[in-house]
Parts: sequence; C-alpha cells; structure tokens
Amino acid sequence: MTRDYIESSEYVKDMLQEIHIPEDEFLKFINDAEQWSPNYYHRHNTIRKKLGTWRWKGIFQFRDILSPIIFNPDFRGIDFGGSQRPISYDVDIVDVEHTDDLGRPVKYHSMDDLDFKPDFIFSSHTLEHLDDLDFYLKKMKEKLKPEGYFISLIPSYTCKRWHANTGNWMGNEAKDGSPGALAALHKHTFVLSKTNWEFLGLENTNIVEIDTKIKQYFKLDIVEYTGDNSIFLFGKN
Repeated sequence: MTRDYIESSEYVKDMLQEIHIPEDEFLKFINDAEQWSPNYYHRHNTIRKKLGTWRWKGIFQFRDILSPIIFNPDFRGIDFGGSQRPISYDVDIVDVEHTDDLGRPVKYHSMDDLDFKPDFIFSSHTLEHLDDLDFYLKKMKEKLKPEGYFISLIPSYTCKRWHANTGNWMGNEAKDGSPGALAALHKHTFVLSKTNWEFLGLENTNIVEIDTKIKQYFKLDIVEYTGDNSIFLFGKN
C-alpha cells in the first residue's frame, strides 16, 4: 500500500477485475456488497491483503483526493479502527485490538491515548460499531488539528445485512453473545439526510442521518453514497 501503487495503473486493474464495463459505469453502480458481485468478492476476499482498505470502491473513487493526504510525508494521521486492514502501514492506528494484521503492536487503544495532534483522522467501516457516536466524534474533534482532515467510509442502509442489530453481515455469529461478537455488531443503520428513509421500512434499525450528525462536529465538503453500498464523508475540523 504505497502511493506509487495507489496512483498506478496496476491498482486500477486490480480494482476493475471481474467487470466488463467502463470505469465510470463501474463507479455508478452502488449495490456491489448487497449483491456480492464477482468484482466485490475479488476485491474483498481474493486480493484484500494486497489492497487493504483501498479495496473499498468509495476509497478508489476518491483516491485522487486521499492519496496526497494519506501519503503526505509531512502529515501524521491516524486510522481509527484500522488494525485489520489499515489505510497505510505508516499511519498510526487507534484500535481496541492489540496487534495489526502484520502482527505489529497497536500503540493507541483510545483517542485519549494519543500523544500528538493528528493532521487527519481516517476511519473505514468502524463508526457503525460505536454505541455513542457523539462521544467519539467529540473526541476526534478535540484531538484533530485545526483544519485537519476528517475522512470516513461507512456502510449504507442499502445493504440489508449491514443493518443495525442483525449480525447478518458476519453470518449471524454476532448473535452468540460473546464479547467479541457483541462488539462486532452494527449499532446503527446509516442514511444521508436527503434520503426519505421513513418510507423504506427501516423502522427499529436505529437509523442515523450520518451527515447531519457529523456536521455538528466537522465541516463536510463531500457527502456521497458510493459503491459497495457505502457512504463517503470528507471534510475538515
């Protein structure tokens, strides 16, 4: 996961495996995760170790914005919840896990552990696991440098197995009651405020209009539904 690779034709080729349409048409399709498309399976299973967090379609779509931030040698940022598939192996991780996917120790286990002010906070498919969103978003705002970047990719309501409290995304293993399984449960179902979700039969799934929530803490420049049934949010402190 180097800047050279992310900005290369090899990365594009890896991301476009198992599809037979132009890249712009590929990006318009958002239901990859819900339908378990061959391309989605390839990215998230066959070559996920190579791609890391860059396997997500929303990250791929906005790579021209993200790469100069994530790989900026003058920046020091954090990957919040990124122990298993970090955005970069040169970015500090904040996670409850004790090691990352290379077996390296995770130094920071909470935002309060940070001993520096990050230039950016990145998070991918993590906020849905947090009971108290306001608590963590407030901590992020406090720790992030003024004008520092807030970047988050989260699951969208459009993928049913990712709805809150179902456990379906992990084959119902989350229903076994173990501490690890309970921590893995999705606590929220995320929508954007422009969505008329009241008419979609989403009652009792703990709906959060995530752009409205995050705008209480950060200035958002990009708020968009993306492929892989996700939502991309990008802004500043």
